Amino acid sequence: MKKHVFILAGQSNMQGCGNFGTNSRLHDERLFSFGGSAWRQAEEPLHEYTCKVWPDGGAGLAMSFGLRLLTEFPEWEIGFVPCAVSGSELNRWQPGAELFENAVARTREALTAGDGELCGILWHQGETDSKDRETAETYGERFVRTIHGFRREFSNEKLPVIAGELGRFLADNTDFPHFRTVNTALLRTATAFVSSAGLTDRDRNDHTHFDTDSLREFGVRYAKTYTQLG
Repeated sequence: MKKHVFILAGQSNMQGCGNFGTNSRLHDERLFSFGGSAWRQAEEPLHEYTCKVWPDGGAGLAMSFGLRLLTEFPEWEIGFVPCAVSGSELNRWQPGAELFENAVARTREALTAGDGELCGILWHQGETDSKDRETAETYGERFVRTIHGFRREFSNEKLPVIAGELGRFLADNTDFPHFRTVNTALLRTATAFVSSAGLTDRDRNDHTHFDTDSLREFGVRYAKTYTQLG
């Protein structure tokens, strides 16, 4: 069966830093993750972890995204290509830069490892670029280069890039004074923009990372947005 493949790109909130705690780890035999040159059943955490605040891995949004899509398309198999890196700035996702090239290479390998079709990119990144006025104000033009780069590499001018809104709780974190500027850029440049309204941070005092329940809900919102693209 052909896999519907999605790249997971961005920084820690896409990588997933939610505390599992008493939350069950999501699973479905129709969900797969690519790693170590092969597809395998998707199990959380999906990424190799570099997240300092949750070094052993945490909950993300991809699994709830996949489960929500399967309610709409139960005959699908869905494959994730985890590429997000905690703390990464947008410059590392520009064409020719390390993380962009790694995502392209890994995705090509995934597509050749089985019968798959690249259906979209799930993007959550921008906190790091919110620290400085210049990187925030140039975010839009640089993100356009990233989007066009992915579309060019995969020969798909309409490849959807779905971006999530940076957490509104960043207003309480003085490290990210320009997050609203980045959110505006994401809204204007991505194929679709997913609201983070009402979502909360980890332990209600982290002011950087979404908590597990919010990440689960965020994934559902990403999926609903994807199904509305037409």
